[in-house]
Amino acid sequence: MGDRPVTLAYPAFMPIGAVVALLIVVGLWGHAMRRRRLARFLGGLRAARRLSGSRLHRFRVERMLLLGSAAVAAALAAAGPYRFVEGVEEDAGAGPRTVMVVIDVSASMQASDVAPTRLSRGTQVARELFASPASANVGVLLFAGERYALAHPTEDLSAVDFLIQGVVPTLTSPQDPGSMLSTAILEAALLLEEGAQSGGERAIILISDGESGEAEAEVIAAVREAASQGVLVHAIGVGTLAGGEIPVVGGSGQTAGFVLDANGAPAVSRLQAPLLQRIAAEGGGEYAHSEEEEGLQRLRRVFQSASQNEMTASFAGINLILLLTAVSLVLVFLDSVLEVLARGRGLLSRSRRPGPDVPRFRMPQAPVR
Repeated sequence: MGDRPVTLAYPAFMPIGAVVALLIVVGLWGHAMRRRRLARFLGGLRAARRLSGSRLHRFRVERMLLLGSAAVAAALAAAGPYRFVEGVEEDAGAGPRTVMVVIDVSASMQASDVAPTRLSRGTQVARELFASPASANVGVLLFAGERYALAHPTEDLSAVDFLIQGVVPTLTSPQDPGSMLSTAILEAALLLEEGAQSGGERAIILISDGESGEAEAEVIAAVREAASQGVLVHAIGVGTLAGGEIPVVGGSGQTAGFVLDANGAPAVSRLQAPLLQRIAAEGGGEYAHSEEEEGLQRLRRVFQSASQNEMTASFAGINLILLLTAVSLVLVFLDSVLEVLARGRGLLSRSRRPGPDVPRFRMPQAPVR
């Protein structure tokens, strides 16, 4: 049984934890400096120790380590670490999932508002989605104005990965710049019907910028048709709202100017997130942006054939969070124990210290008459 590397669901908490740990170090350093100034005020280190019973000049390195580590552990727990676990037996009554990855290769996918280009980022996301430990049957369909079946559903994921690496702008014809989303979705549903095993779930993952050369109603009608056949339709958006210019790529792969609009200026293509979100909603799936790690992590589960895999991943995440939370609490508790022991030693040393030799005086008594 093998485990995937631990992944963070909310990585933004990590810099917060680093800042808190730094504040703790700075605070303890400032506290140590104040104790040293107090020791000098009391007449030096030895005099301060005789009066207070503690070493005011000592820098509390153990407190820095304990509290700093506690802050880092708490931040890791808040970041939501989890991992997928391989080796879980599949449900005997269900066949493996079959997934068609549908990649937009139209001219607008050459925009560079997502580095290096939308198409390059889209193919990278596709490869990451079904990387190990994926166990579904996977097929790939490319589309622009026409559709191009790159790979029929297969369990040989290494072969699919090899084919996707060869997806370049010159695969499509220069006379095929449009995006026909409805045609791609219906063709993917047909390939799923032909290639899916009995009892297995079927899903489409559409990777596109949402630019379409047809009415939205036609696209949604195709999604609903696929959903009526029991196919889940997910969508991944590639691009930005600010958009980017569309280069014209020649047969040699070199850029030969830009696509122009009706006014003769370079046309700007923008991410059509609302359409992609509606596609996912109508298809019973999920939407994620190509740069949204949390959403992509959810879609990776589509490629896990056994439902127990998801449950195991969830339990693994809960266990890691509980462990890190416990470590943080234990470190804070140890710091409190050490602080109490240090104060106890100071009180004990003061109680054992002999007091000053004060002469005793007796009041003279008046003579008795």
